[in-house]
Amino acid sequence: MTLVAVSGGIASGKSEVMRALRSLGAFTVSADEINAEMLSDPEYAAILAAQFPGVVADGKIDKKALRDLVFSDENARKRLNAVAHPEIFARMRKLCAGHAAAFCEVPLLREAGLEKYFDKIIFVTAPDDIRRDRLSVRDGITHEYADTIMAAQSAERELERMADYVIINDGDISTLTAKTEKIYRKICGTE
Repeated sequence: MTLVAVSGGIASGKSEVMRALRSLGAFTVSADEINAEMLSDPEYAAILAAQFPGVVADGKIDKKALRDLVFSDENARKRLNAVAHPEIFARMRKLCAGHAAAFCEVPLLREAGLEKYFDKIIFVTAPDDIRRDRLSVRDGITHEYADTIMAAQSAERELERMADYVIINDGDISTLTAKTEKIYRKICGTE
């Protein structure tokens, strides 16, 4: 099996790359979707309640409170990552088993120390002003808060240098899809 990580900073266009890969017939898995499932898991909520008492009420995780905490407190972010990332990756590998190639969207690949488990890395990037605008609109936050979130992902430039493929997402969807298809064909040997 060829395990491919699709990574990059927040609001860089990773989800659009994943949509393009699915349209090409690729098997895809999203760490964010796995994380969302985990956030609904009562056992996981209990683990987070023990680590971060203020983010769980009545057995339910307050996602906004958790996000605000981890983007304002680096130690809290590291503790959350130490709990979440191993479980996300274990679930991801289980889903990928049996596929010749699997494309996994992993936003915090380098921060999680997971890059060593992938055969190839596709790094998606976009100019900071484009990312800031996308993030502000998508999440309904200020540009200043978007900058804080983007700054918290400091390892992305290092990951860009390590990547096997880099997609610069500064155009329209059709351009992004064409760039994605070219890389997909190289990885799957259909070029």
